[in-house]
Amino acid sequence: MEIIAEIAQAHEGSLGNALSYVNACAKHGIKTIKFQIHIAEEESSPKEQFRIPFSLQDASRYDYWKRTSFSLDHWRIIKNHCDKLGITFLASPFSLTAVSWLNSLGVEVFKIGSADIVNQILLHEVRKTAKRVILSSGLSSLSTLKTAVSCFESAGISVDILHCVSSYPCTPEQININKINELKAIFPGTRVGFSDHSGSVYGGIIAATIGAEIYEFHLCFDRLQFGPDSTSSIEIREIPLLLSGVDFAIKAKEAKAHNQSLSHNLRIFAKSIISRRDLCVNDVIRIEDLDFRKLNGDGIDVENVDSVIGQTLTHNVRAGHVFSKEDFQ
Repeated sequence: MEIIAEIAQAHEGSLGNALSYVNACAKHGIKTIKFQIHIAEEESSPKEQFRIPFSLQDASRYDYWKRTSFSLDHWRIIKNHCDKLGITFLASPFSLTAVSWLNSLGVEVFKIGSADIVNQILLHEVRKTAKRVILSSGLSSLSTLKTAVSCFESAGISVDILHCVSSYPCTPEQININKINELKAIFPGTRVGFSDHSGSVYGGIIAATIGAEIYEFHLCFDRLQFGPDSTSSIEIREIPLLLSGVDFAIKAKEAKAHNQSLSHNLRIFAKSIISRRDLCVNDVIRIEDLDFRKLNGDGIDVENVDSVIGQTLTHNVRAGHVFSKEDFQ
């Protein structure tokens, strides 16, 4: 399962914070890190209402984007740092200029936020790059999602879909994890995953259990830190728990019976048939004559007791004798 750590604007416009997130992901084994490229004057206006008000620092959402955005040179520093540490740099563009910036940075994948699934202008600009695309489904209808998928697949571009609930944080009752399998059925051959806003490691574990092929989660230093996504995020210290839980779920889901191990365990736990008392030649075996012991597979397994009952002994046996086929006529 591909795991993506979404930083979004958790860096709060600090290049140092952004690089610290990259370092933390590298330290904890996260292979893909995702940011959002917001250019206020290219996508927003003072009239934007989402999450207003939430900050004493910003008079409007436009001001928030302005304060927390990076220049192309800053993004190049972040991308180069990711390359140096062997981490895939991924970002969502929210304007045509952002698409151009990402293409100039040489990214191999574009992530499209769910609010832009209906933005044909942006989708067609991304399509020109011929790069793989990941679509979030949160704010899309099935019809608009199909249109977006078709926009790219008709050009031979690989598309992945992430089930997403645009609620921050998202409660367990809202997650609807079975939507992953519904999307797999609707879009056969398409990789389907889960973009998680629950702020809990459990989201990734259940996604792995149900067979998600991609898992994206928001990351923060601490859920008490300032920022609109903090309560919807997993803390850096929780990454090891998330990864171990996901690994456990995947192994449990994909595990198959190992015949060698099964045979060994059967031998350890198997019980063999023995004589409960002294018996004489020509005695006909009754169930009352039999007992059982763990003998590491020696003799006749208790499972086959019906093949022993009614048999006639060829010789005398003492109590505790381990029966074999040679004991009977």
